[in-house]
Amino acid sequence: EETRALWAGAGVATDALSPVVLTLALTATGDDPVSHTLGAMAAAGEPVSLTLSQLQRWPVTCAAHEVLVVENPSVLAEAVRLGWRGPPLVCTSGWPTVAVLSLLRQLRASGVALLGHADFDPSGLEIMGMLVDRVGVRPWRMGAADYLASLARSSTPISGRVPETPWDPTLGEQMRRRRIVVYEEDVRADLLSEWD
Repeated sequence: EETRALWAGAGVATDALSPVVLTLALTATGDDPVSHTLGAMAAAGEPVSLTLSQLQRWPVTCAAHEVLVVENPSVLAEAVRLGWRGPPLVCTSGWPTVAVLSLLRQLRASGVALLGHADFDPSGLEIMGMLVDRVGVRPWRMGAADYLASLARSSTPISGRVPETPWDPTLGEQMRRRRIVVYEEDVRADLLSEWD
């Protein structure tokens, strides 16, 4: 976001088509092309990819009480396979683009509670920290107890420094002690099972 603002301040037109955000079961209350597309695709059980340009032209207002924010598209793919009937899902697809941040801010402005999950690895913790700080996402199933309960599903070692986890300081401590990564793919069935 900061880089885009600097370029725009220097008179350079920034690309509003490349930054995208992937959603599933998200509906909007407006009467515009984005709202119609979201409604039709939610009814069909299909994901939607929105561009920053679309979000700027037709901001999303939503009546949902909560939206789940995940890092990995495989979580959405699994939800589609299951015939998802839970709350709307927004996927960051790794590090959140400006389109992701824009949509999340629009949802927050609609009064939607944002519950976030990411990989239990250094990048996932950085993503969660950024979403907490910049957008007001509330970490969901991202505590030390959740990490410890899922350790048996992975043996991938952590590489790199584990950042602080202000939402649950014990999480960072446990990850530094155990040095094992747990990816969202490893726990996606558990994440989605809350809404079976």
